[in-house]
Amino acid sequence: MTTVCGYLTDVEGNYDYFERYVAISRVIKWADDEKSELELNDGCEFVFGGDSQDKGIGEIRFVKHLLSLKRRYPERVHIIIGNRDANKLRLAGELSEEALAD
Repeated sequence: MTTVCGYLTDVEGNYDYFERYVAISRVIKWADDEKSELELNDGCEFVFGGDSQDKGIGEIRFVKHLLSLKRRYPERVHIIIGNRDANKLRLAGELSEEALAD
């Protein structure tokens, strides 16, 4: 059996860009007309190549969909952390009381 791999990167919070990708994807699709959940097609794997957010208005919505997909298909959904994602991860440490005291 051949596995089809879908790859998406640099959404950067641009939800319209993400929706256009889903519309043409052979790997992921909306589970319902309300676009409340994504499904991964049988025989497919999905790789997100990083940079989920960067001041776009769809950041939270996109990340929720991405994490939900990963939870339901943990062996077939792969997430690579990009530089913009890594920068957001360190924010909590930078805002800690200890860091702010410096």
